[in-house]
Amino acid sequence: SFHHCQDSTCYLSKLETSDGDPVEVEGDCFHWITGVDNETFPDYPTAIVYEEVLDAIVHGQFIFGFDYQNTSVGYEASASIIYKTPDPLDVVRSQFRFELRSMTLVNPDRVEQGETPDDCLFLCVTWREFRCETVVHQERDSKCLLSRTHFHDFNATDFKPHDFAYVYARSYLNDYSPVLGGIALNTTGPIYTNISHLDECARFCSKETSIQCESFEWCFGERVCHLHSERYLDVVDGGNYLTGTSCIHYSKRDDQLFSRYPHQSLTTSQHHLVSSHTTPEACAKLCVEDMDEVCQSYDFCTSCISDDYGVCSEDNEGTTNLCYLTQHHVGEPDLKLTKAVHCDHYSRDVFGDQDYASWVASQRKSNKPYTPGAMTGLAFGMIFLGILLVIGSLALVSAFKPTAVPKDLALNIIPSRSAGSVAGESDI
Repeated sequence: SFHHCQDSTCYLSKLETSDGDPVEVEGDCFHWITGVDNETFPDYPTAIVYEEVLDAIVHGQFIFGFDYQNTSVGYEASASIIYKTPDPLDVVRSQFRFELRSMTLVNPDRVEQGETPDDCLFLCVTWREFRCETVVHQERDSKCLLSRTHFHDFNATDFKPHDFAYVYARSYLNDYSPVLGGIALNTTGPIYTNISHLDECARFCSKETSIQCESFEWCFGERVCHLHSERYLDVVDGGNYLTGTSCIHYSKRDDQLFSRYPHQSLTTSQHHLVSSHTTPEACAKLCVEDMDEVCQSYDFCTSCISDDYGVCSEDNEGTTNLCYLTQHHVGEPDLKLTKAVHCDHYSRDVFGDQDYASWVASQRKSNKPYTPGAMTGLAFGMIFLGILLVIGSLALVSAFKPTAVPKDLALNIIPSRSAGSVAGESDI
């Protein structure tokens, strides 16, 4: 590649990207890289290109056409979404954003072998020791550097130059599901301005501390980001939302807190049925919000046939879309999943703000690992115990009350004269 500057200077490079600090020159410089056809073309930063495209769409100037069956067909773009993922249609790649090249982590949490970027991304998604948030592929030595820290939480000193190294981060957008139709909730919440990317809006929702953010809208026309403490499903019955707006609504996905193990399940003795005719996403929500136990995973079966009786029970033959919850986790020693044709196992990766390993460690340290349901039961139990004590005290007073008032006991009732007393109140 090369840089051509306005002072007629040409800087040559054997790399496509910078490997050092910026050089101060007079005037503007343009970066050119070798194309696939060995032809050079200007390589403008993606952010600048996206801003130009978005601005043209907002002002109705992004118009294009093509010939179809001898007829010219014209279109005007109405929205634009930038995908910084390696491949928005791939199951694994779509979960990541490409962030940096020619840089690597100084102190990764884990180093594994990986020939390709896909190997490293798959390792990050399936890693069980901790929830992998950032991964680096070092091409020359075929290494994958995994980290539990998200890319946006690192400092500049956490990275160092490294040729042919590529940094990927989990996309915040992957934790949310879109609701199409220009949906916008009427509920109030924080608003951020000058937001040009969906993923940036998703990051604000995930990091928000003033509310428990459950959904957001990104309105590309105004470039604003609205955060909400409610999800679309929380308000849909009441109709507290608008349609046909210039906004794109996203609500949080509970199923993204889990890792999927296709065609596998726990047995009937290891889980219990809680719902049928449902969806994997709804089952995940039931698991996360379970008040009776700390749900650690769930099994979802699209149908129950004879081959899967050991998983779904013969009693449920013919029932579809079954949801089973359990307190077991694939991270437990000696726990094995059973082959199931029509079932998938979902193992929970995140507990509050902790990954599985951290959560297990905190549970071992705690002497009172109560679930929310258990705490509620304890509160009611204490209230009930108090009622029993009061009844017992009254019974004792009734059983041992004197038959007559002793002669040396005098009882005086004096009307209160204080200005602050309530009418009819007396001092005894």
